[in-house]
Amino acid sequence: PNFREDYAAFAQKELYPFLVASVRNSTLKVDPDSWDDPLNMNMYFRGDELDQHEVLEALEHDIKLAFGALVVALIVTWIHLESIFLAFVALLSLCFSVLLSYVIV
Repeated sequence: PNFREDYAAFAQKELYPFLVASVRNSTLKVDPDSWDDPLNMNMYFRGDELDQHEVLEALEHDIKLAFGALVVALIVTWIHLESIFLAFVALLSLCFSVLLSYVIV
């Protein structure tokens, strides 16, 4: 067993969810009838494995949103043009326009 791999698995499966839950719990409103003191906590956490996991989690979420937007664009274009081929070509040109603008500019 490699320590780096074990730590990466621990950081992704146990540590990161605990830290995110702690941050979310600290922002919840306190029941006014409760005797408990509100949690006033600022938590900052860093580390190569935590940063990498956080970025990959955000990218995974963003890719799902982008894929949903592309599907909606494909369906709307298909309905409007009444041709799946033209709708697919329009979707490809939409995707390549970002890459092409990066190369040109």
